[in-house]
Amino acid sequence: MTDAPILSLNLYIGGRLSMAVGARVISAKPGGRLLWIAPQSPMWRHRARDGRHWRDVPVTDDSMREAELVTDIWTNASLIWQPASAKHAIWQRFDATGRFQNWYVNLEERRHQFGQINVIDHELDILVNSDRDWHWKDEESFAAKIGDPAYWTREEAERIRAEAATVIGQIESGTGIFDGRLRRFLPDPTWPPPDLPPVPARRLPG
Repeated sequence: MTDAPILSLNLYIGGRLSMAVGARVISAKPGGRLLWIAPQSPMWRHRARDGRHWRDVPVTDDSMREAELVTDIWTNASLIWQPASAKHAIWQRFDATGRFQNWYVNLEERRHQFGQINVIDHELDILVNSDRDWHWKDEESFAAKIGDPAYWTREEAERIRAEAATVIGQIESGTGIFDGRLRRFLPDPTWPPPDLPPVPARRLPG
């Protein structure tokens, strides 16, 4: 699989670029796409000059105009399952030795462009340990943004919650990727490290 293509995975929060990193396509089938982000991959990160994460910076804040787009390094290894037509992705994370750490469910929408996947982050996440015990992440931040025109309406928030409930059902039943079949995934040792992706758009395209 040395010729497996690499896409730029671009994450947007409130319509603003948060980060971008090269992701190798392991498989792309009607049911979904499986991606691999290698540790030590070069990446772009958009940050406020005062160090705040984008989710903590209101869209109207002047920090947006003072933001820096800087290079950084992706530290952990991540295998990402993006189910077709679903509004979530499941990240399977490994430590530096290749040992499985946990699953991370990202509630999101995706827009595909040539060579790129633009991810619209829905803030709410689910952390799942190896025993499939789970807990919410960023639940308060998600709730605080309901009604903000840059984020989601109350009706959209309910749909995001419903999507999360569907995934929780898979977690608790051990179905889908939570059956553990990919916990021993090993990347092809011949894969070269990805290059730094092209500079992505700082605002969500389209």
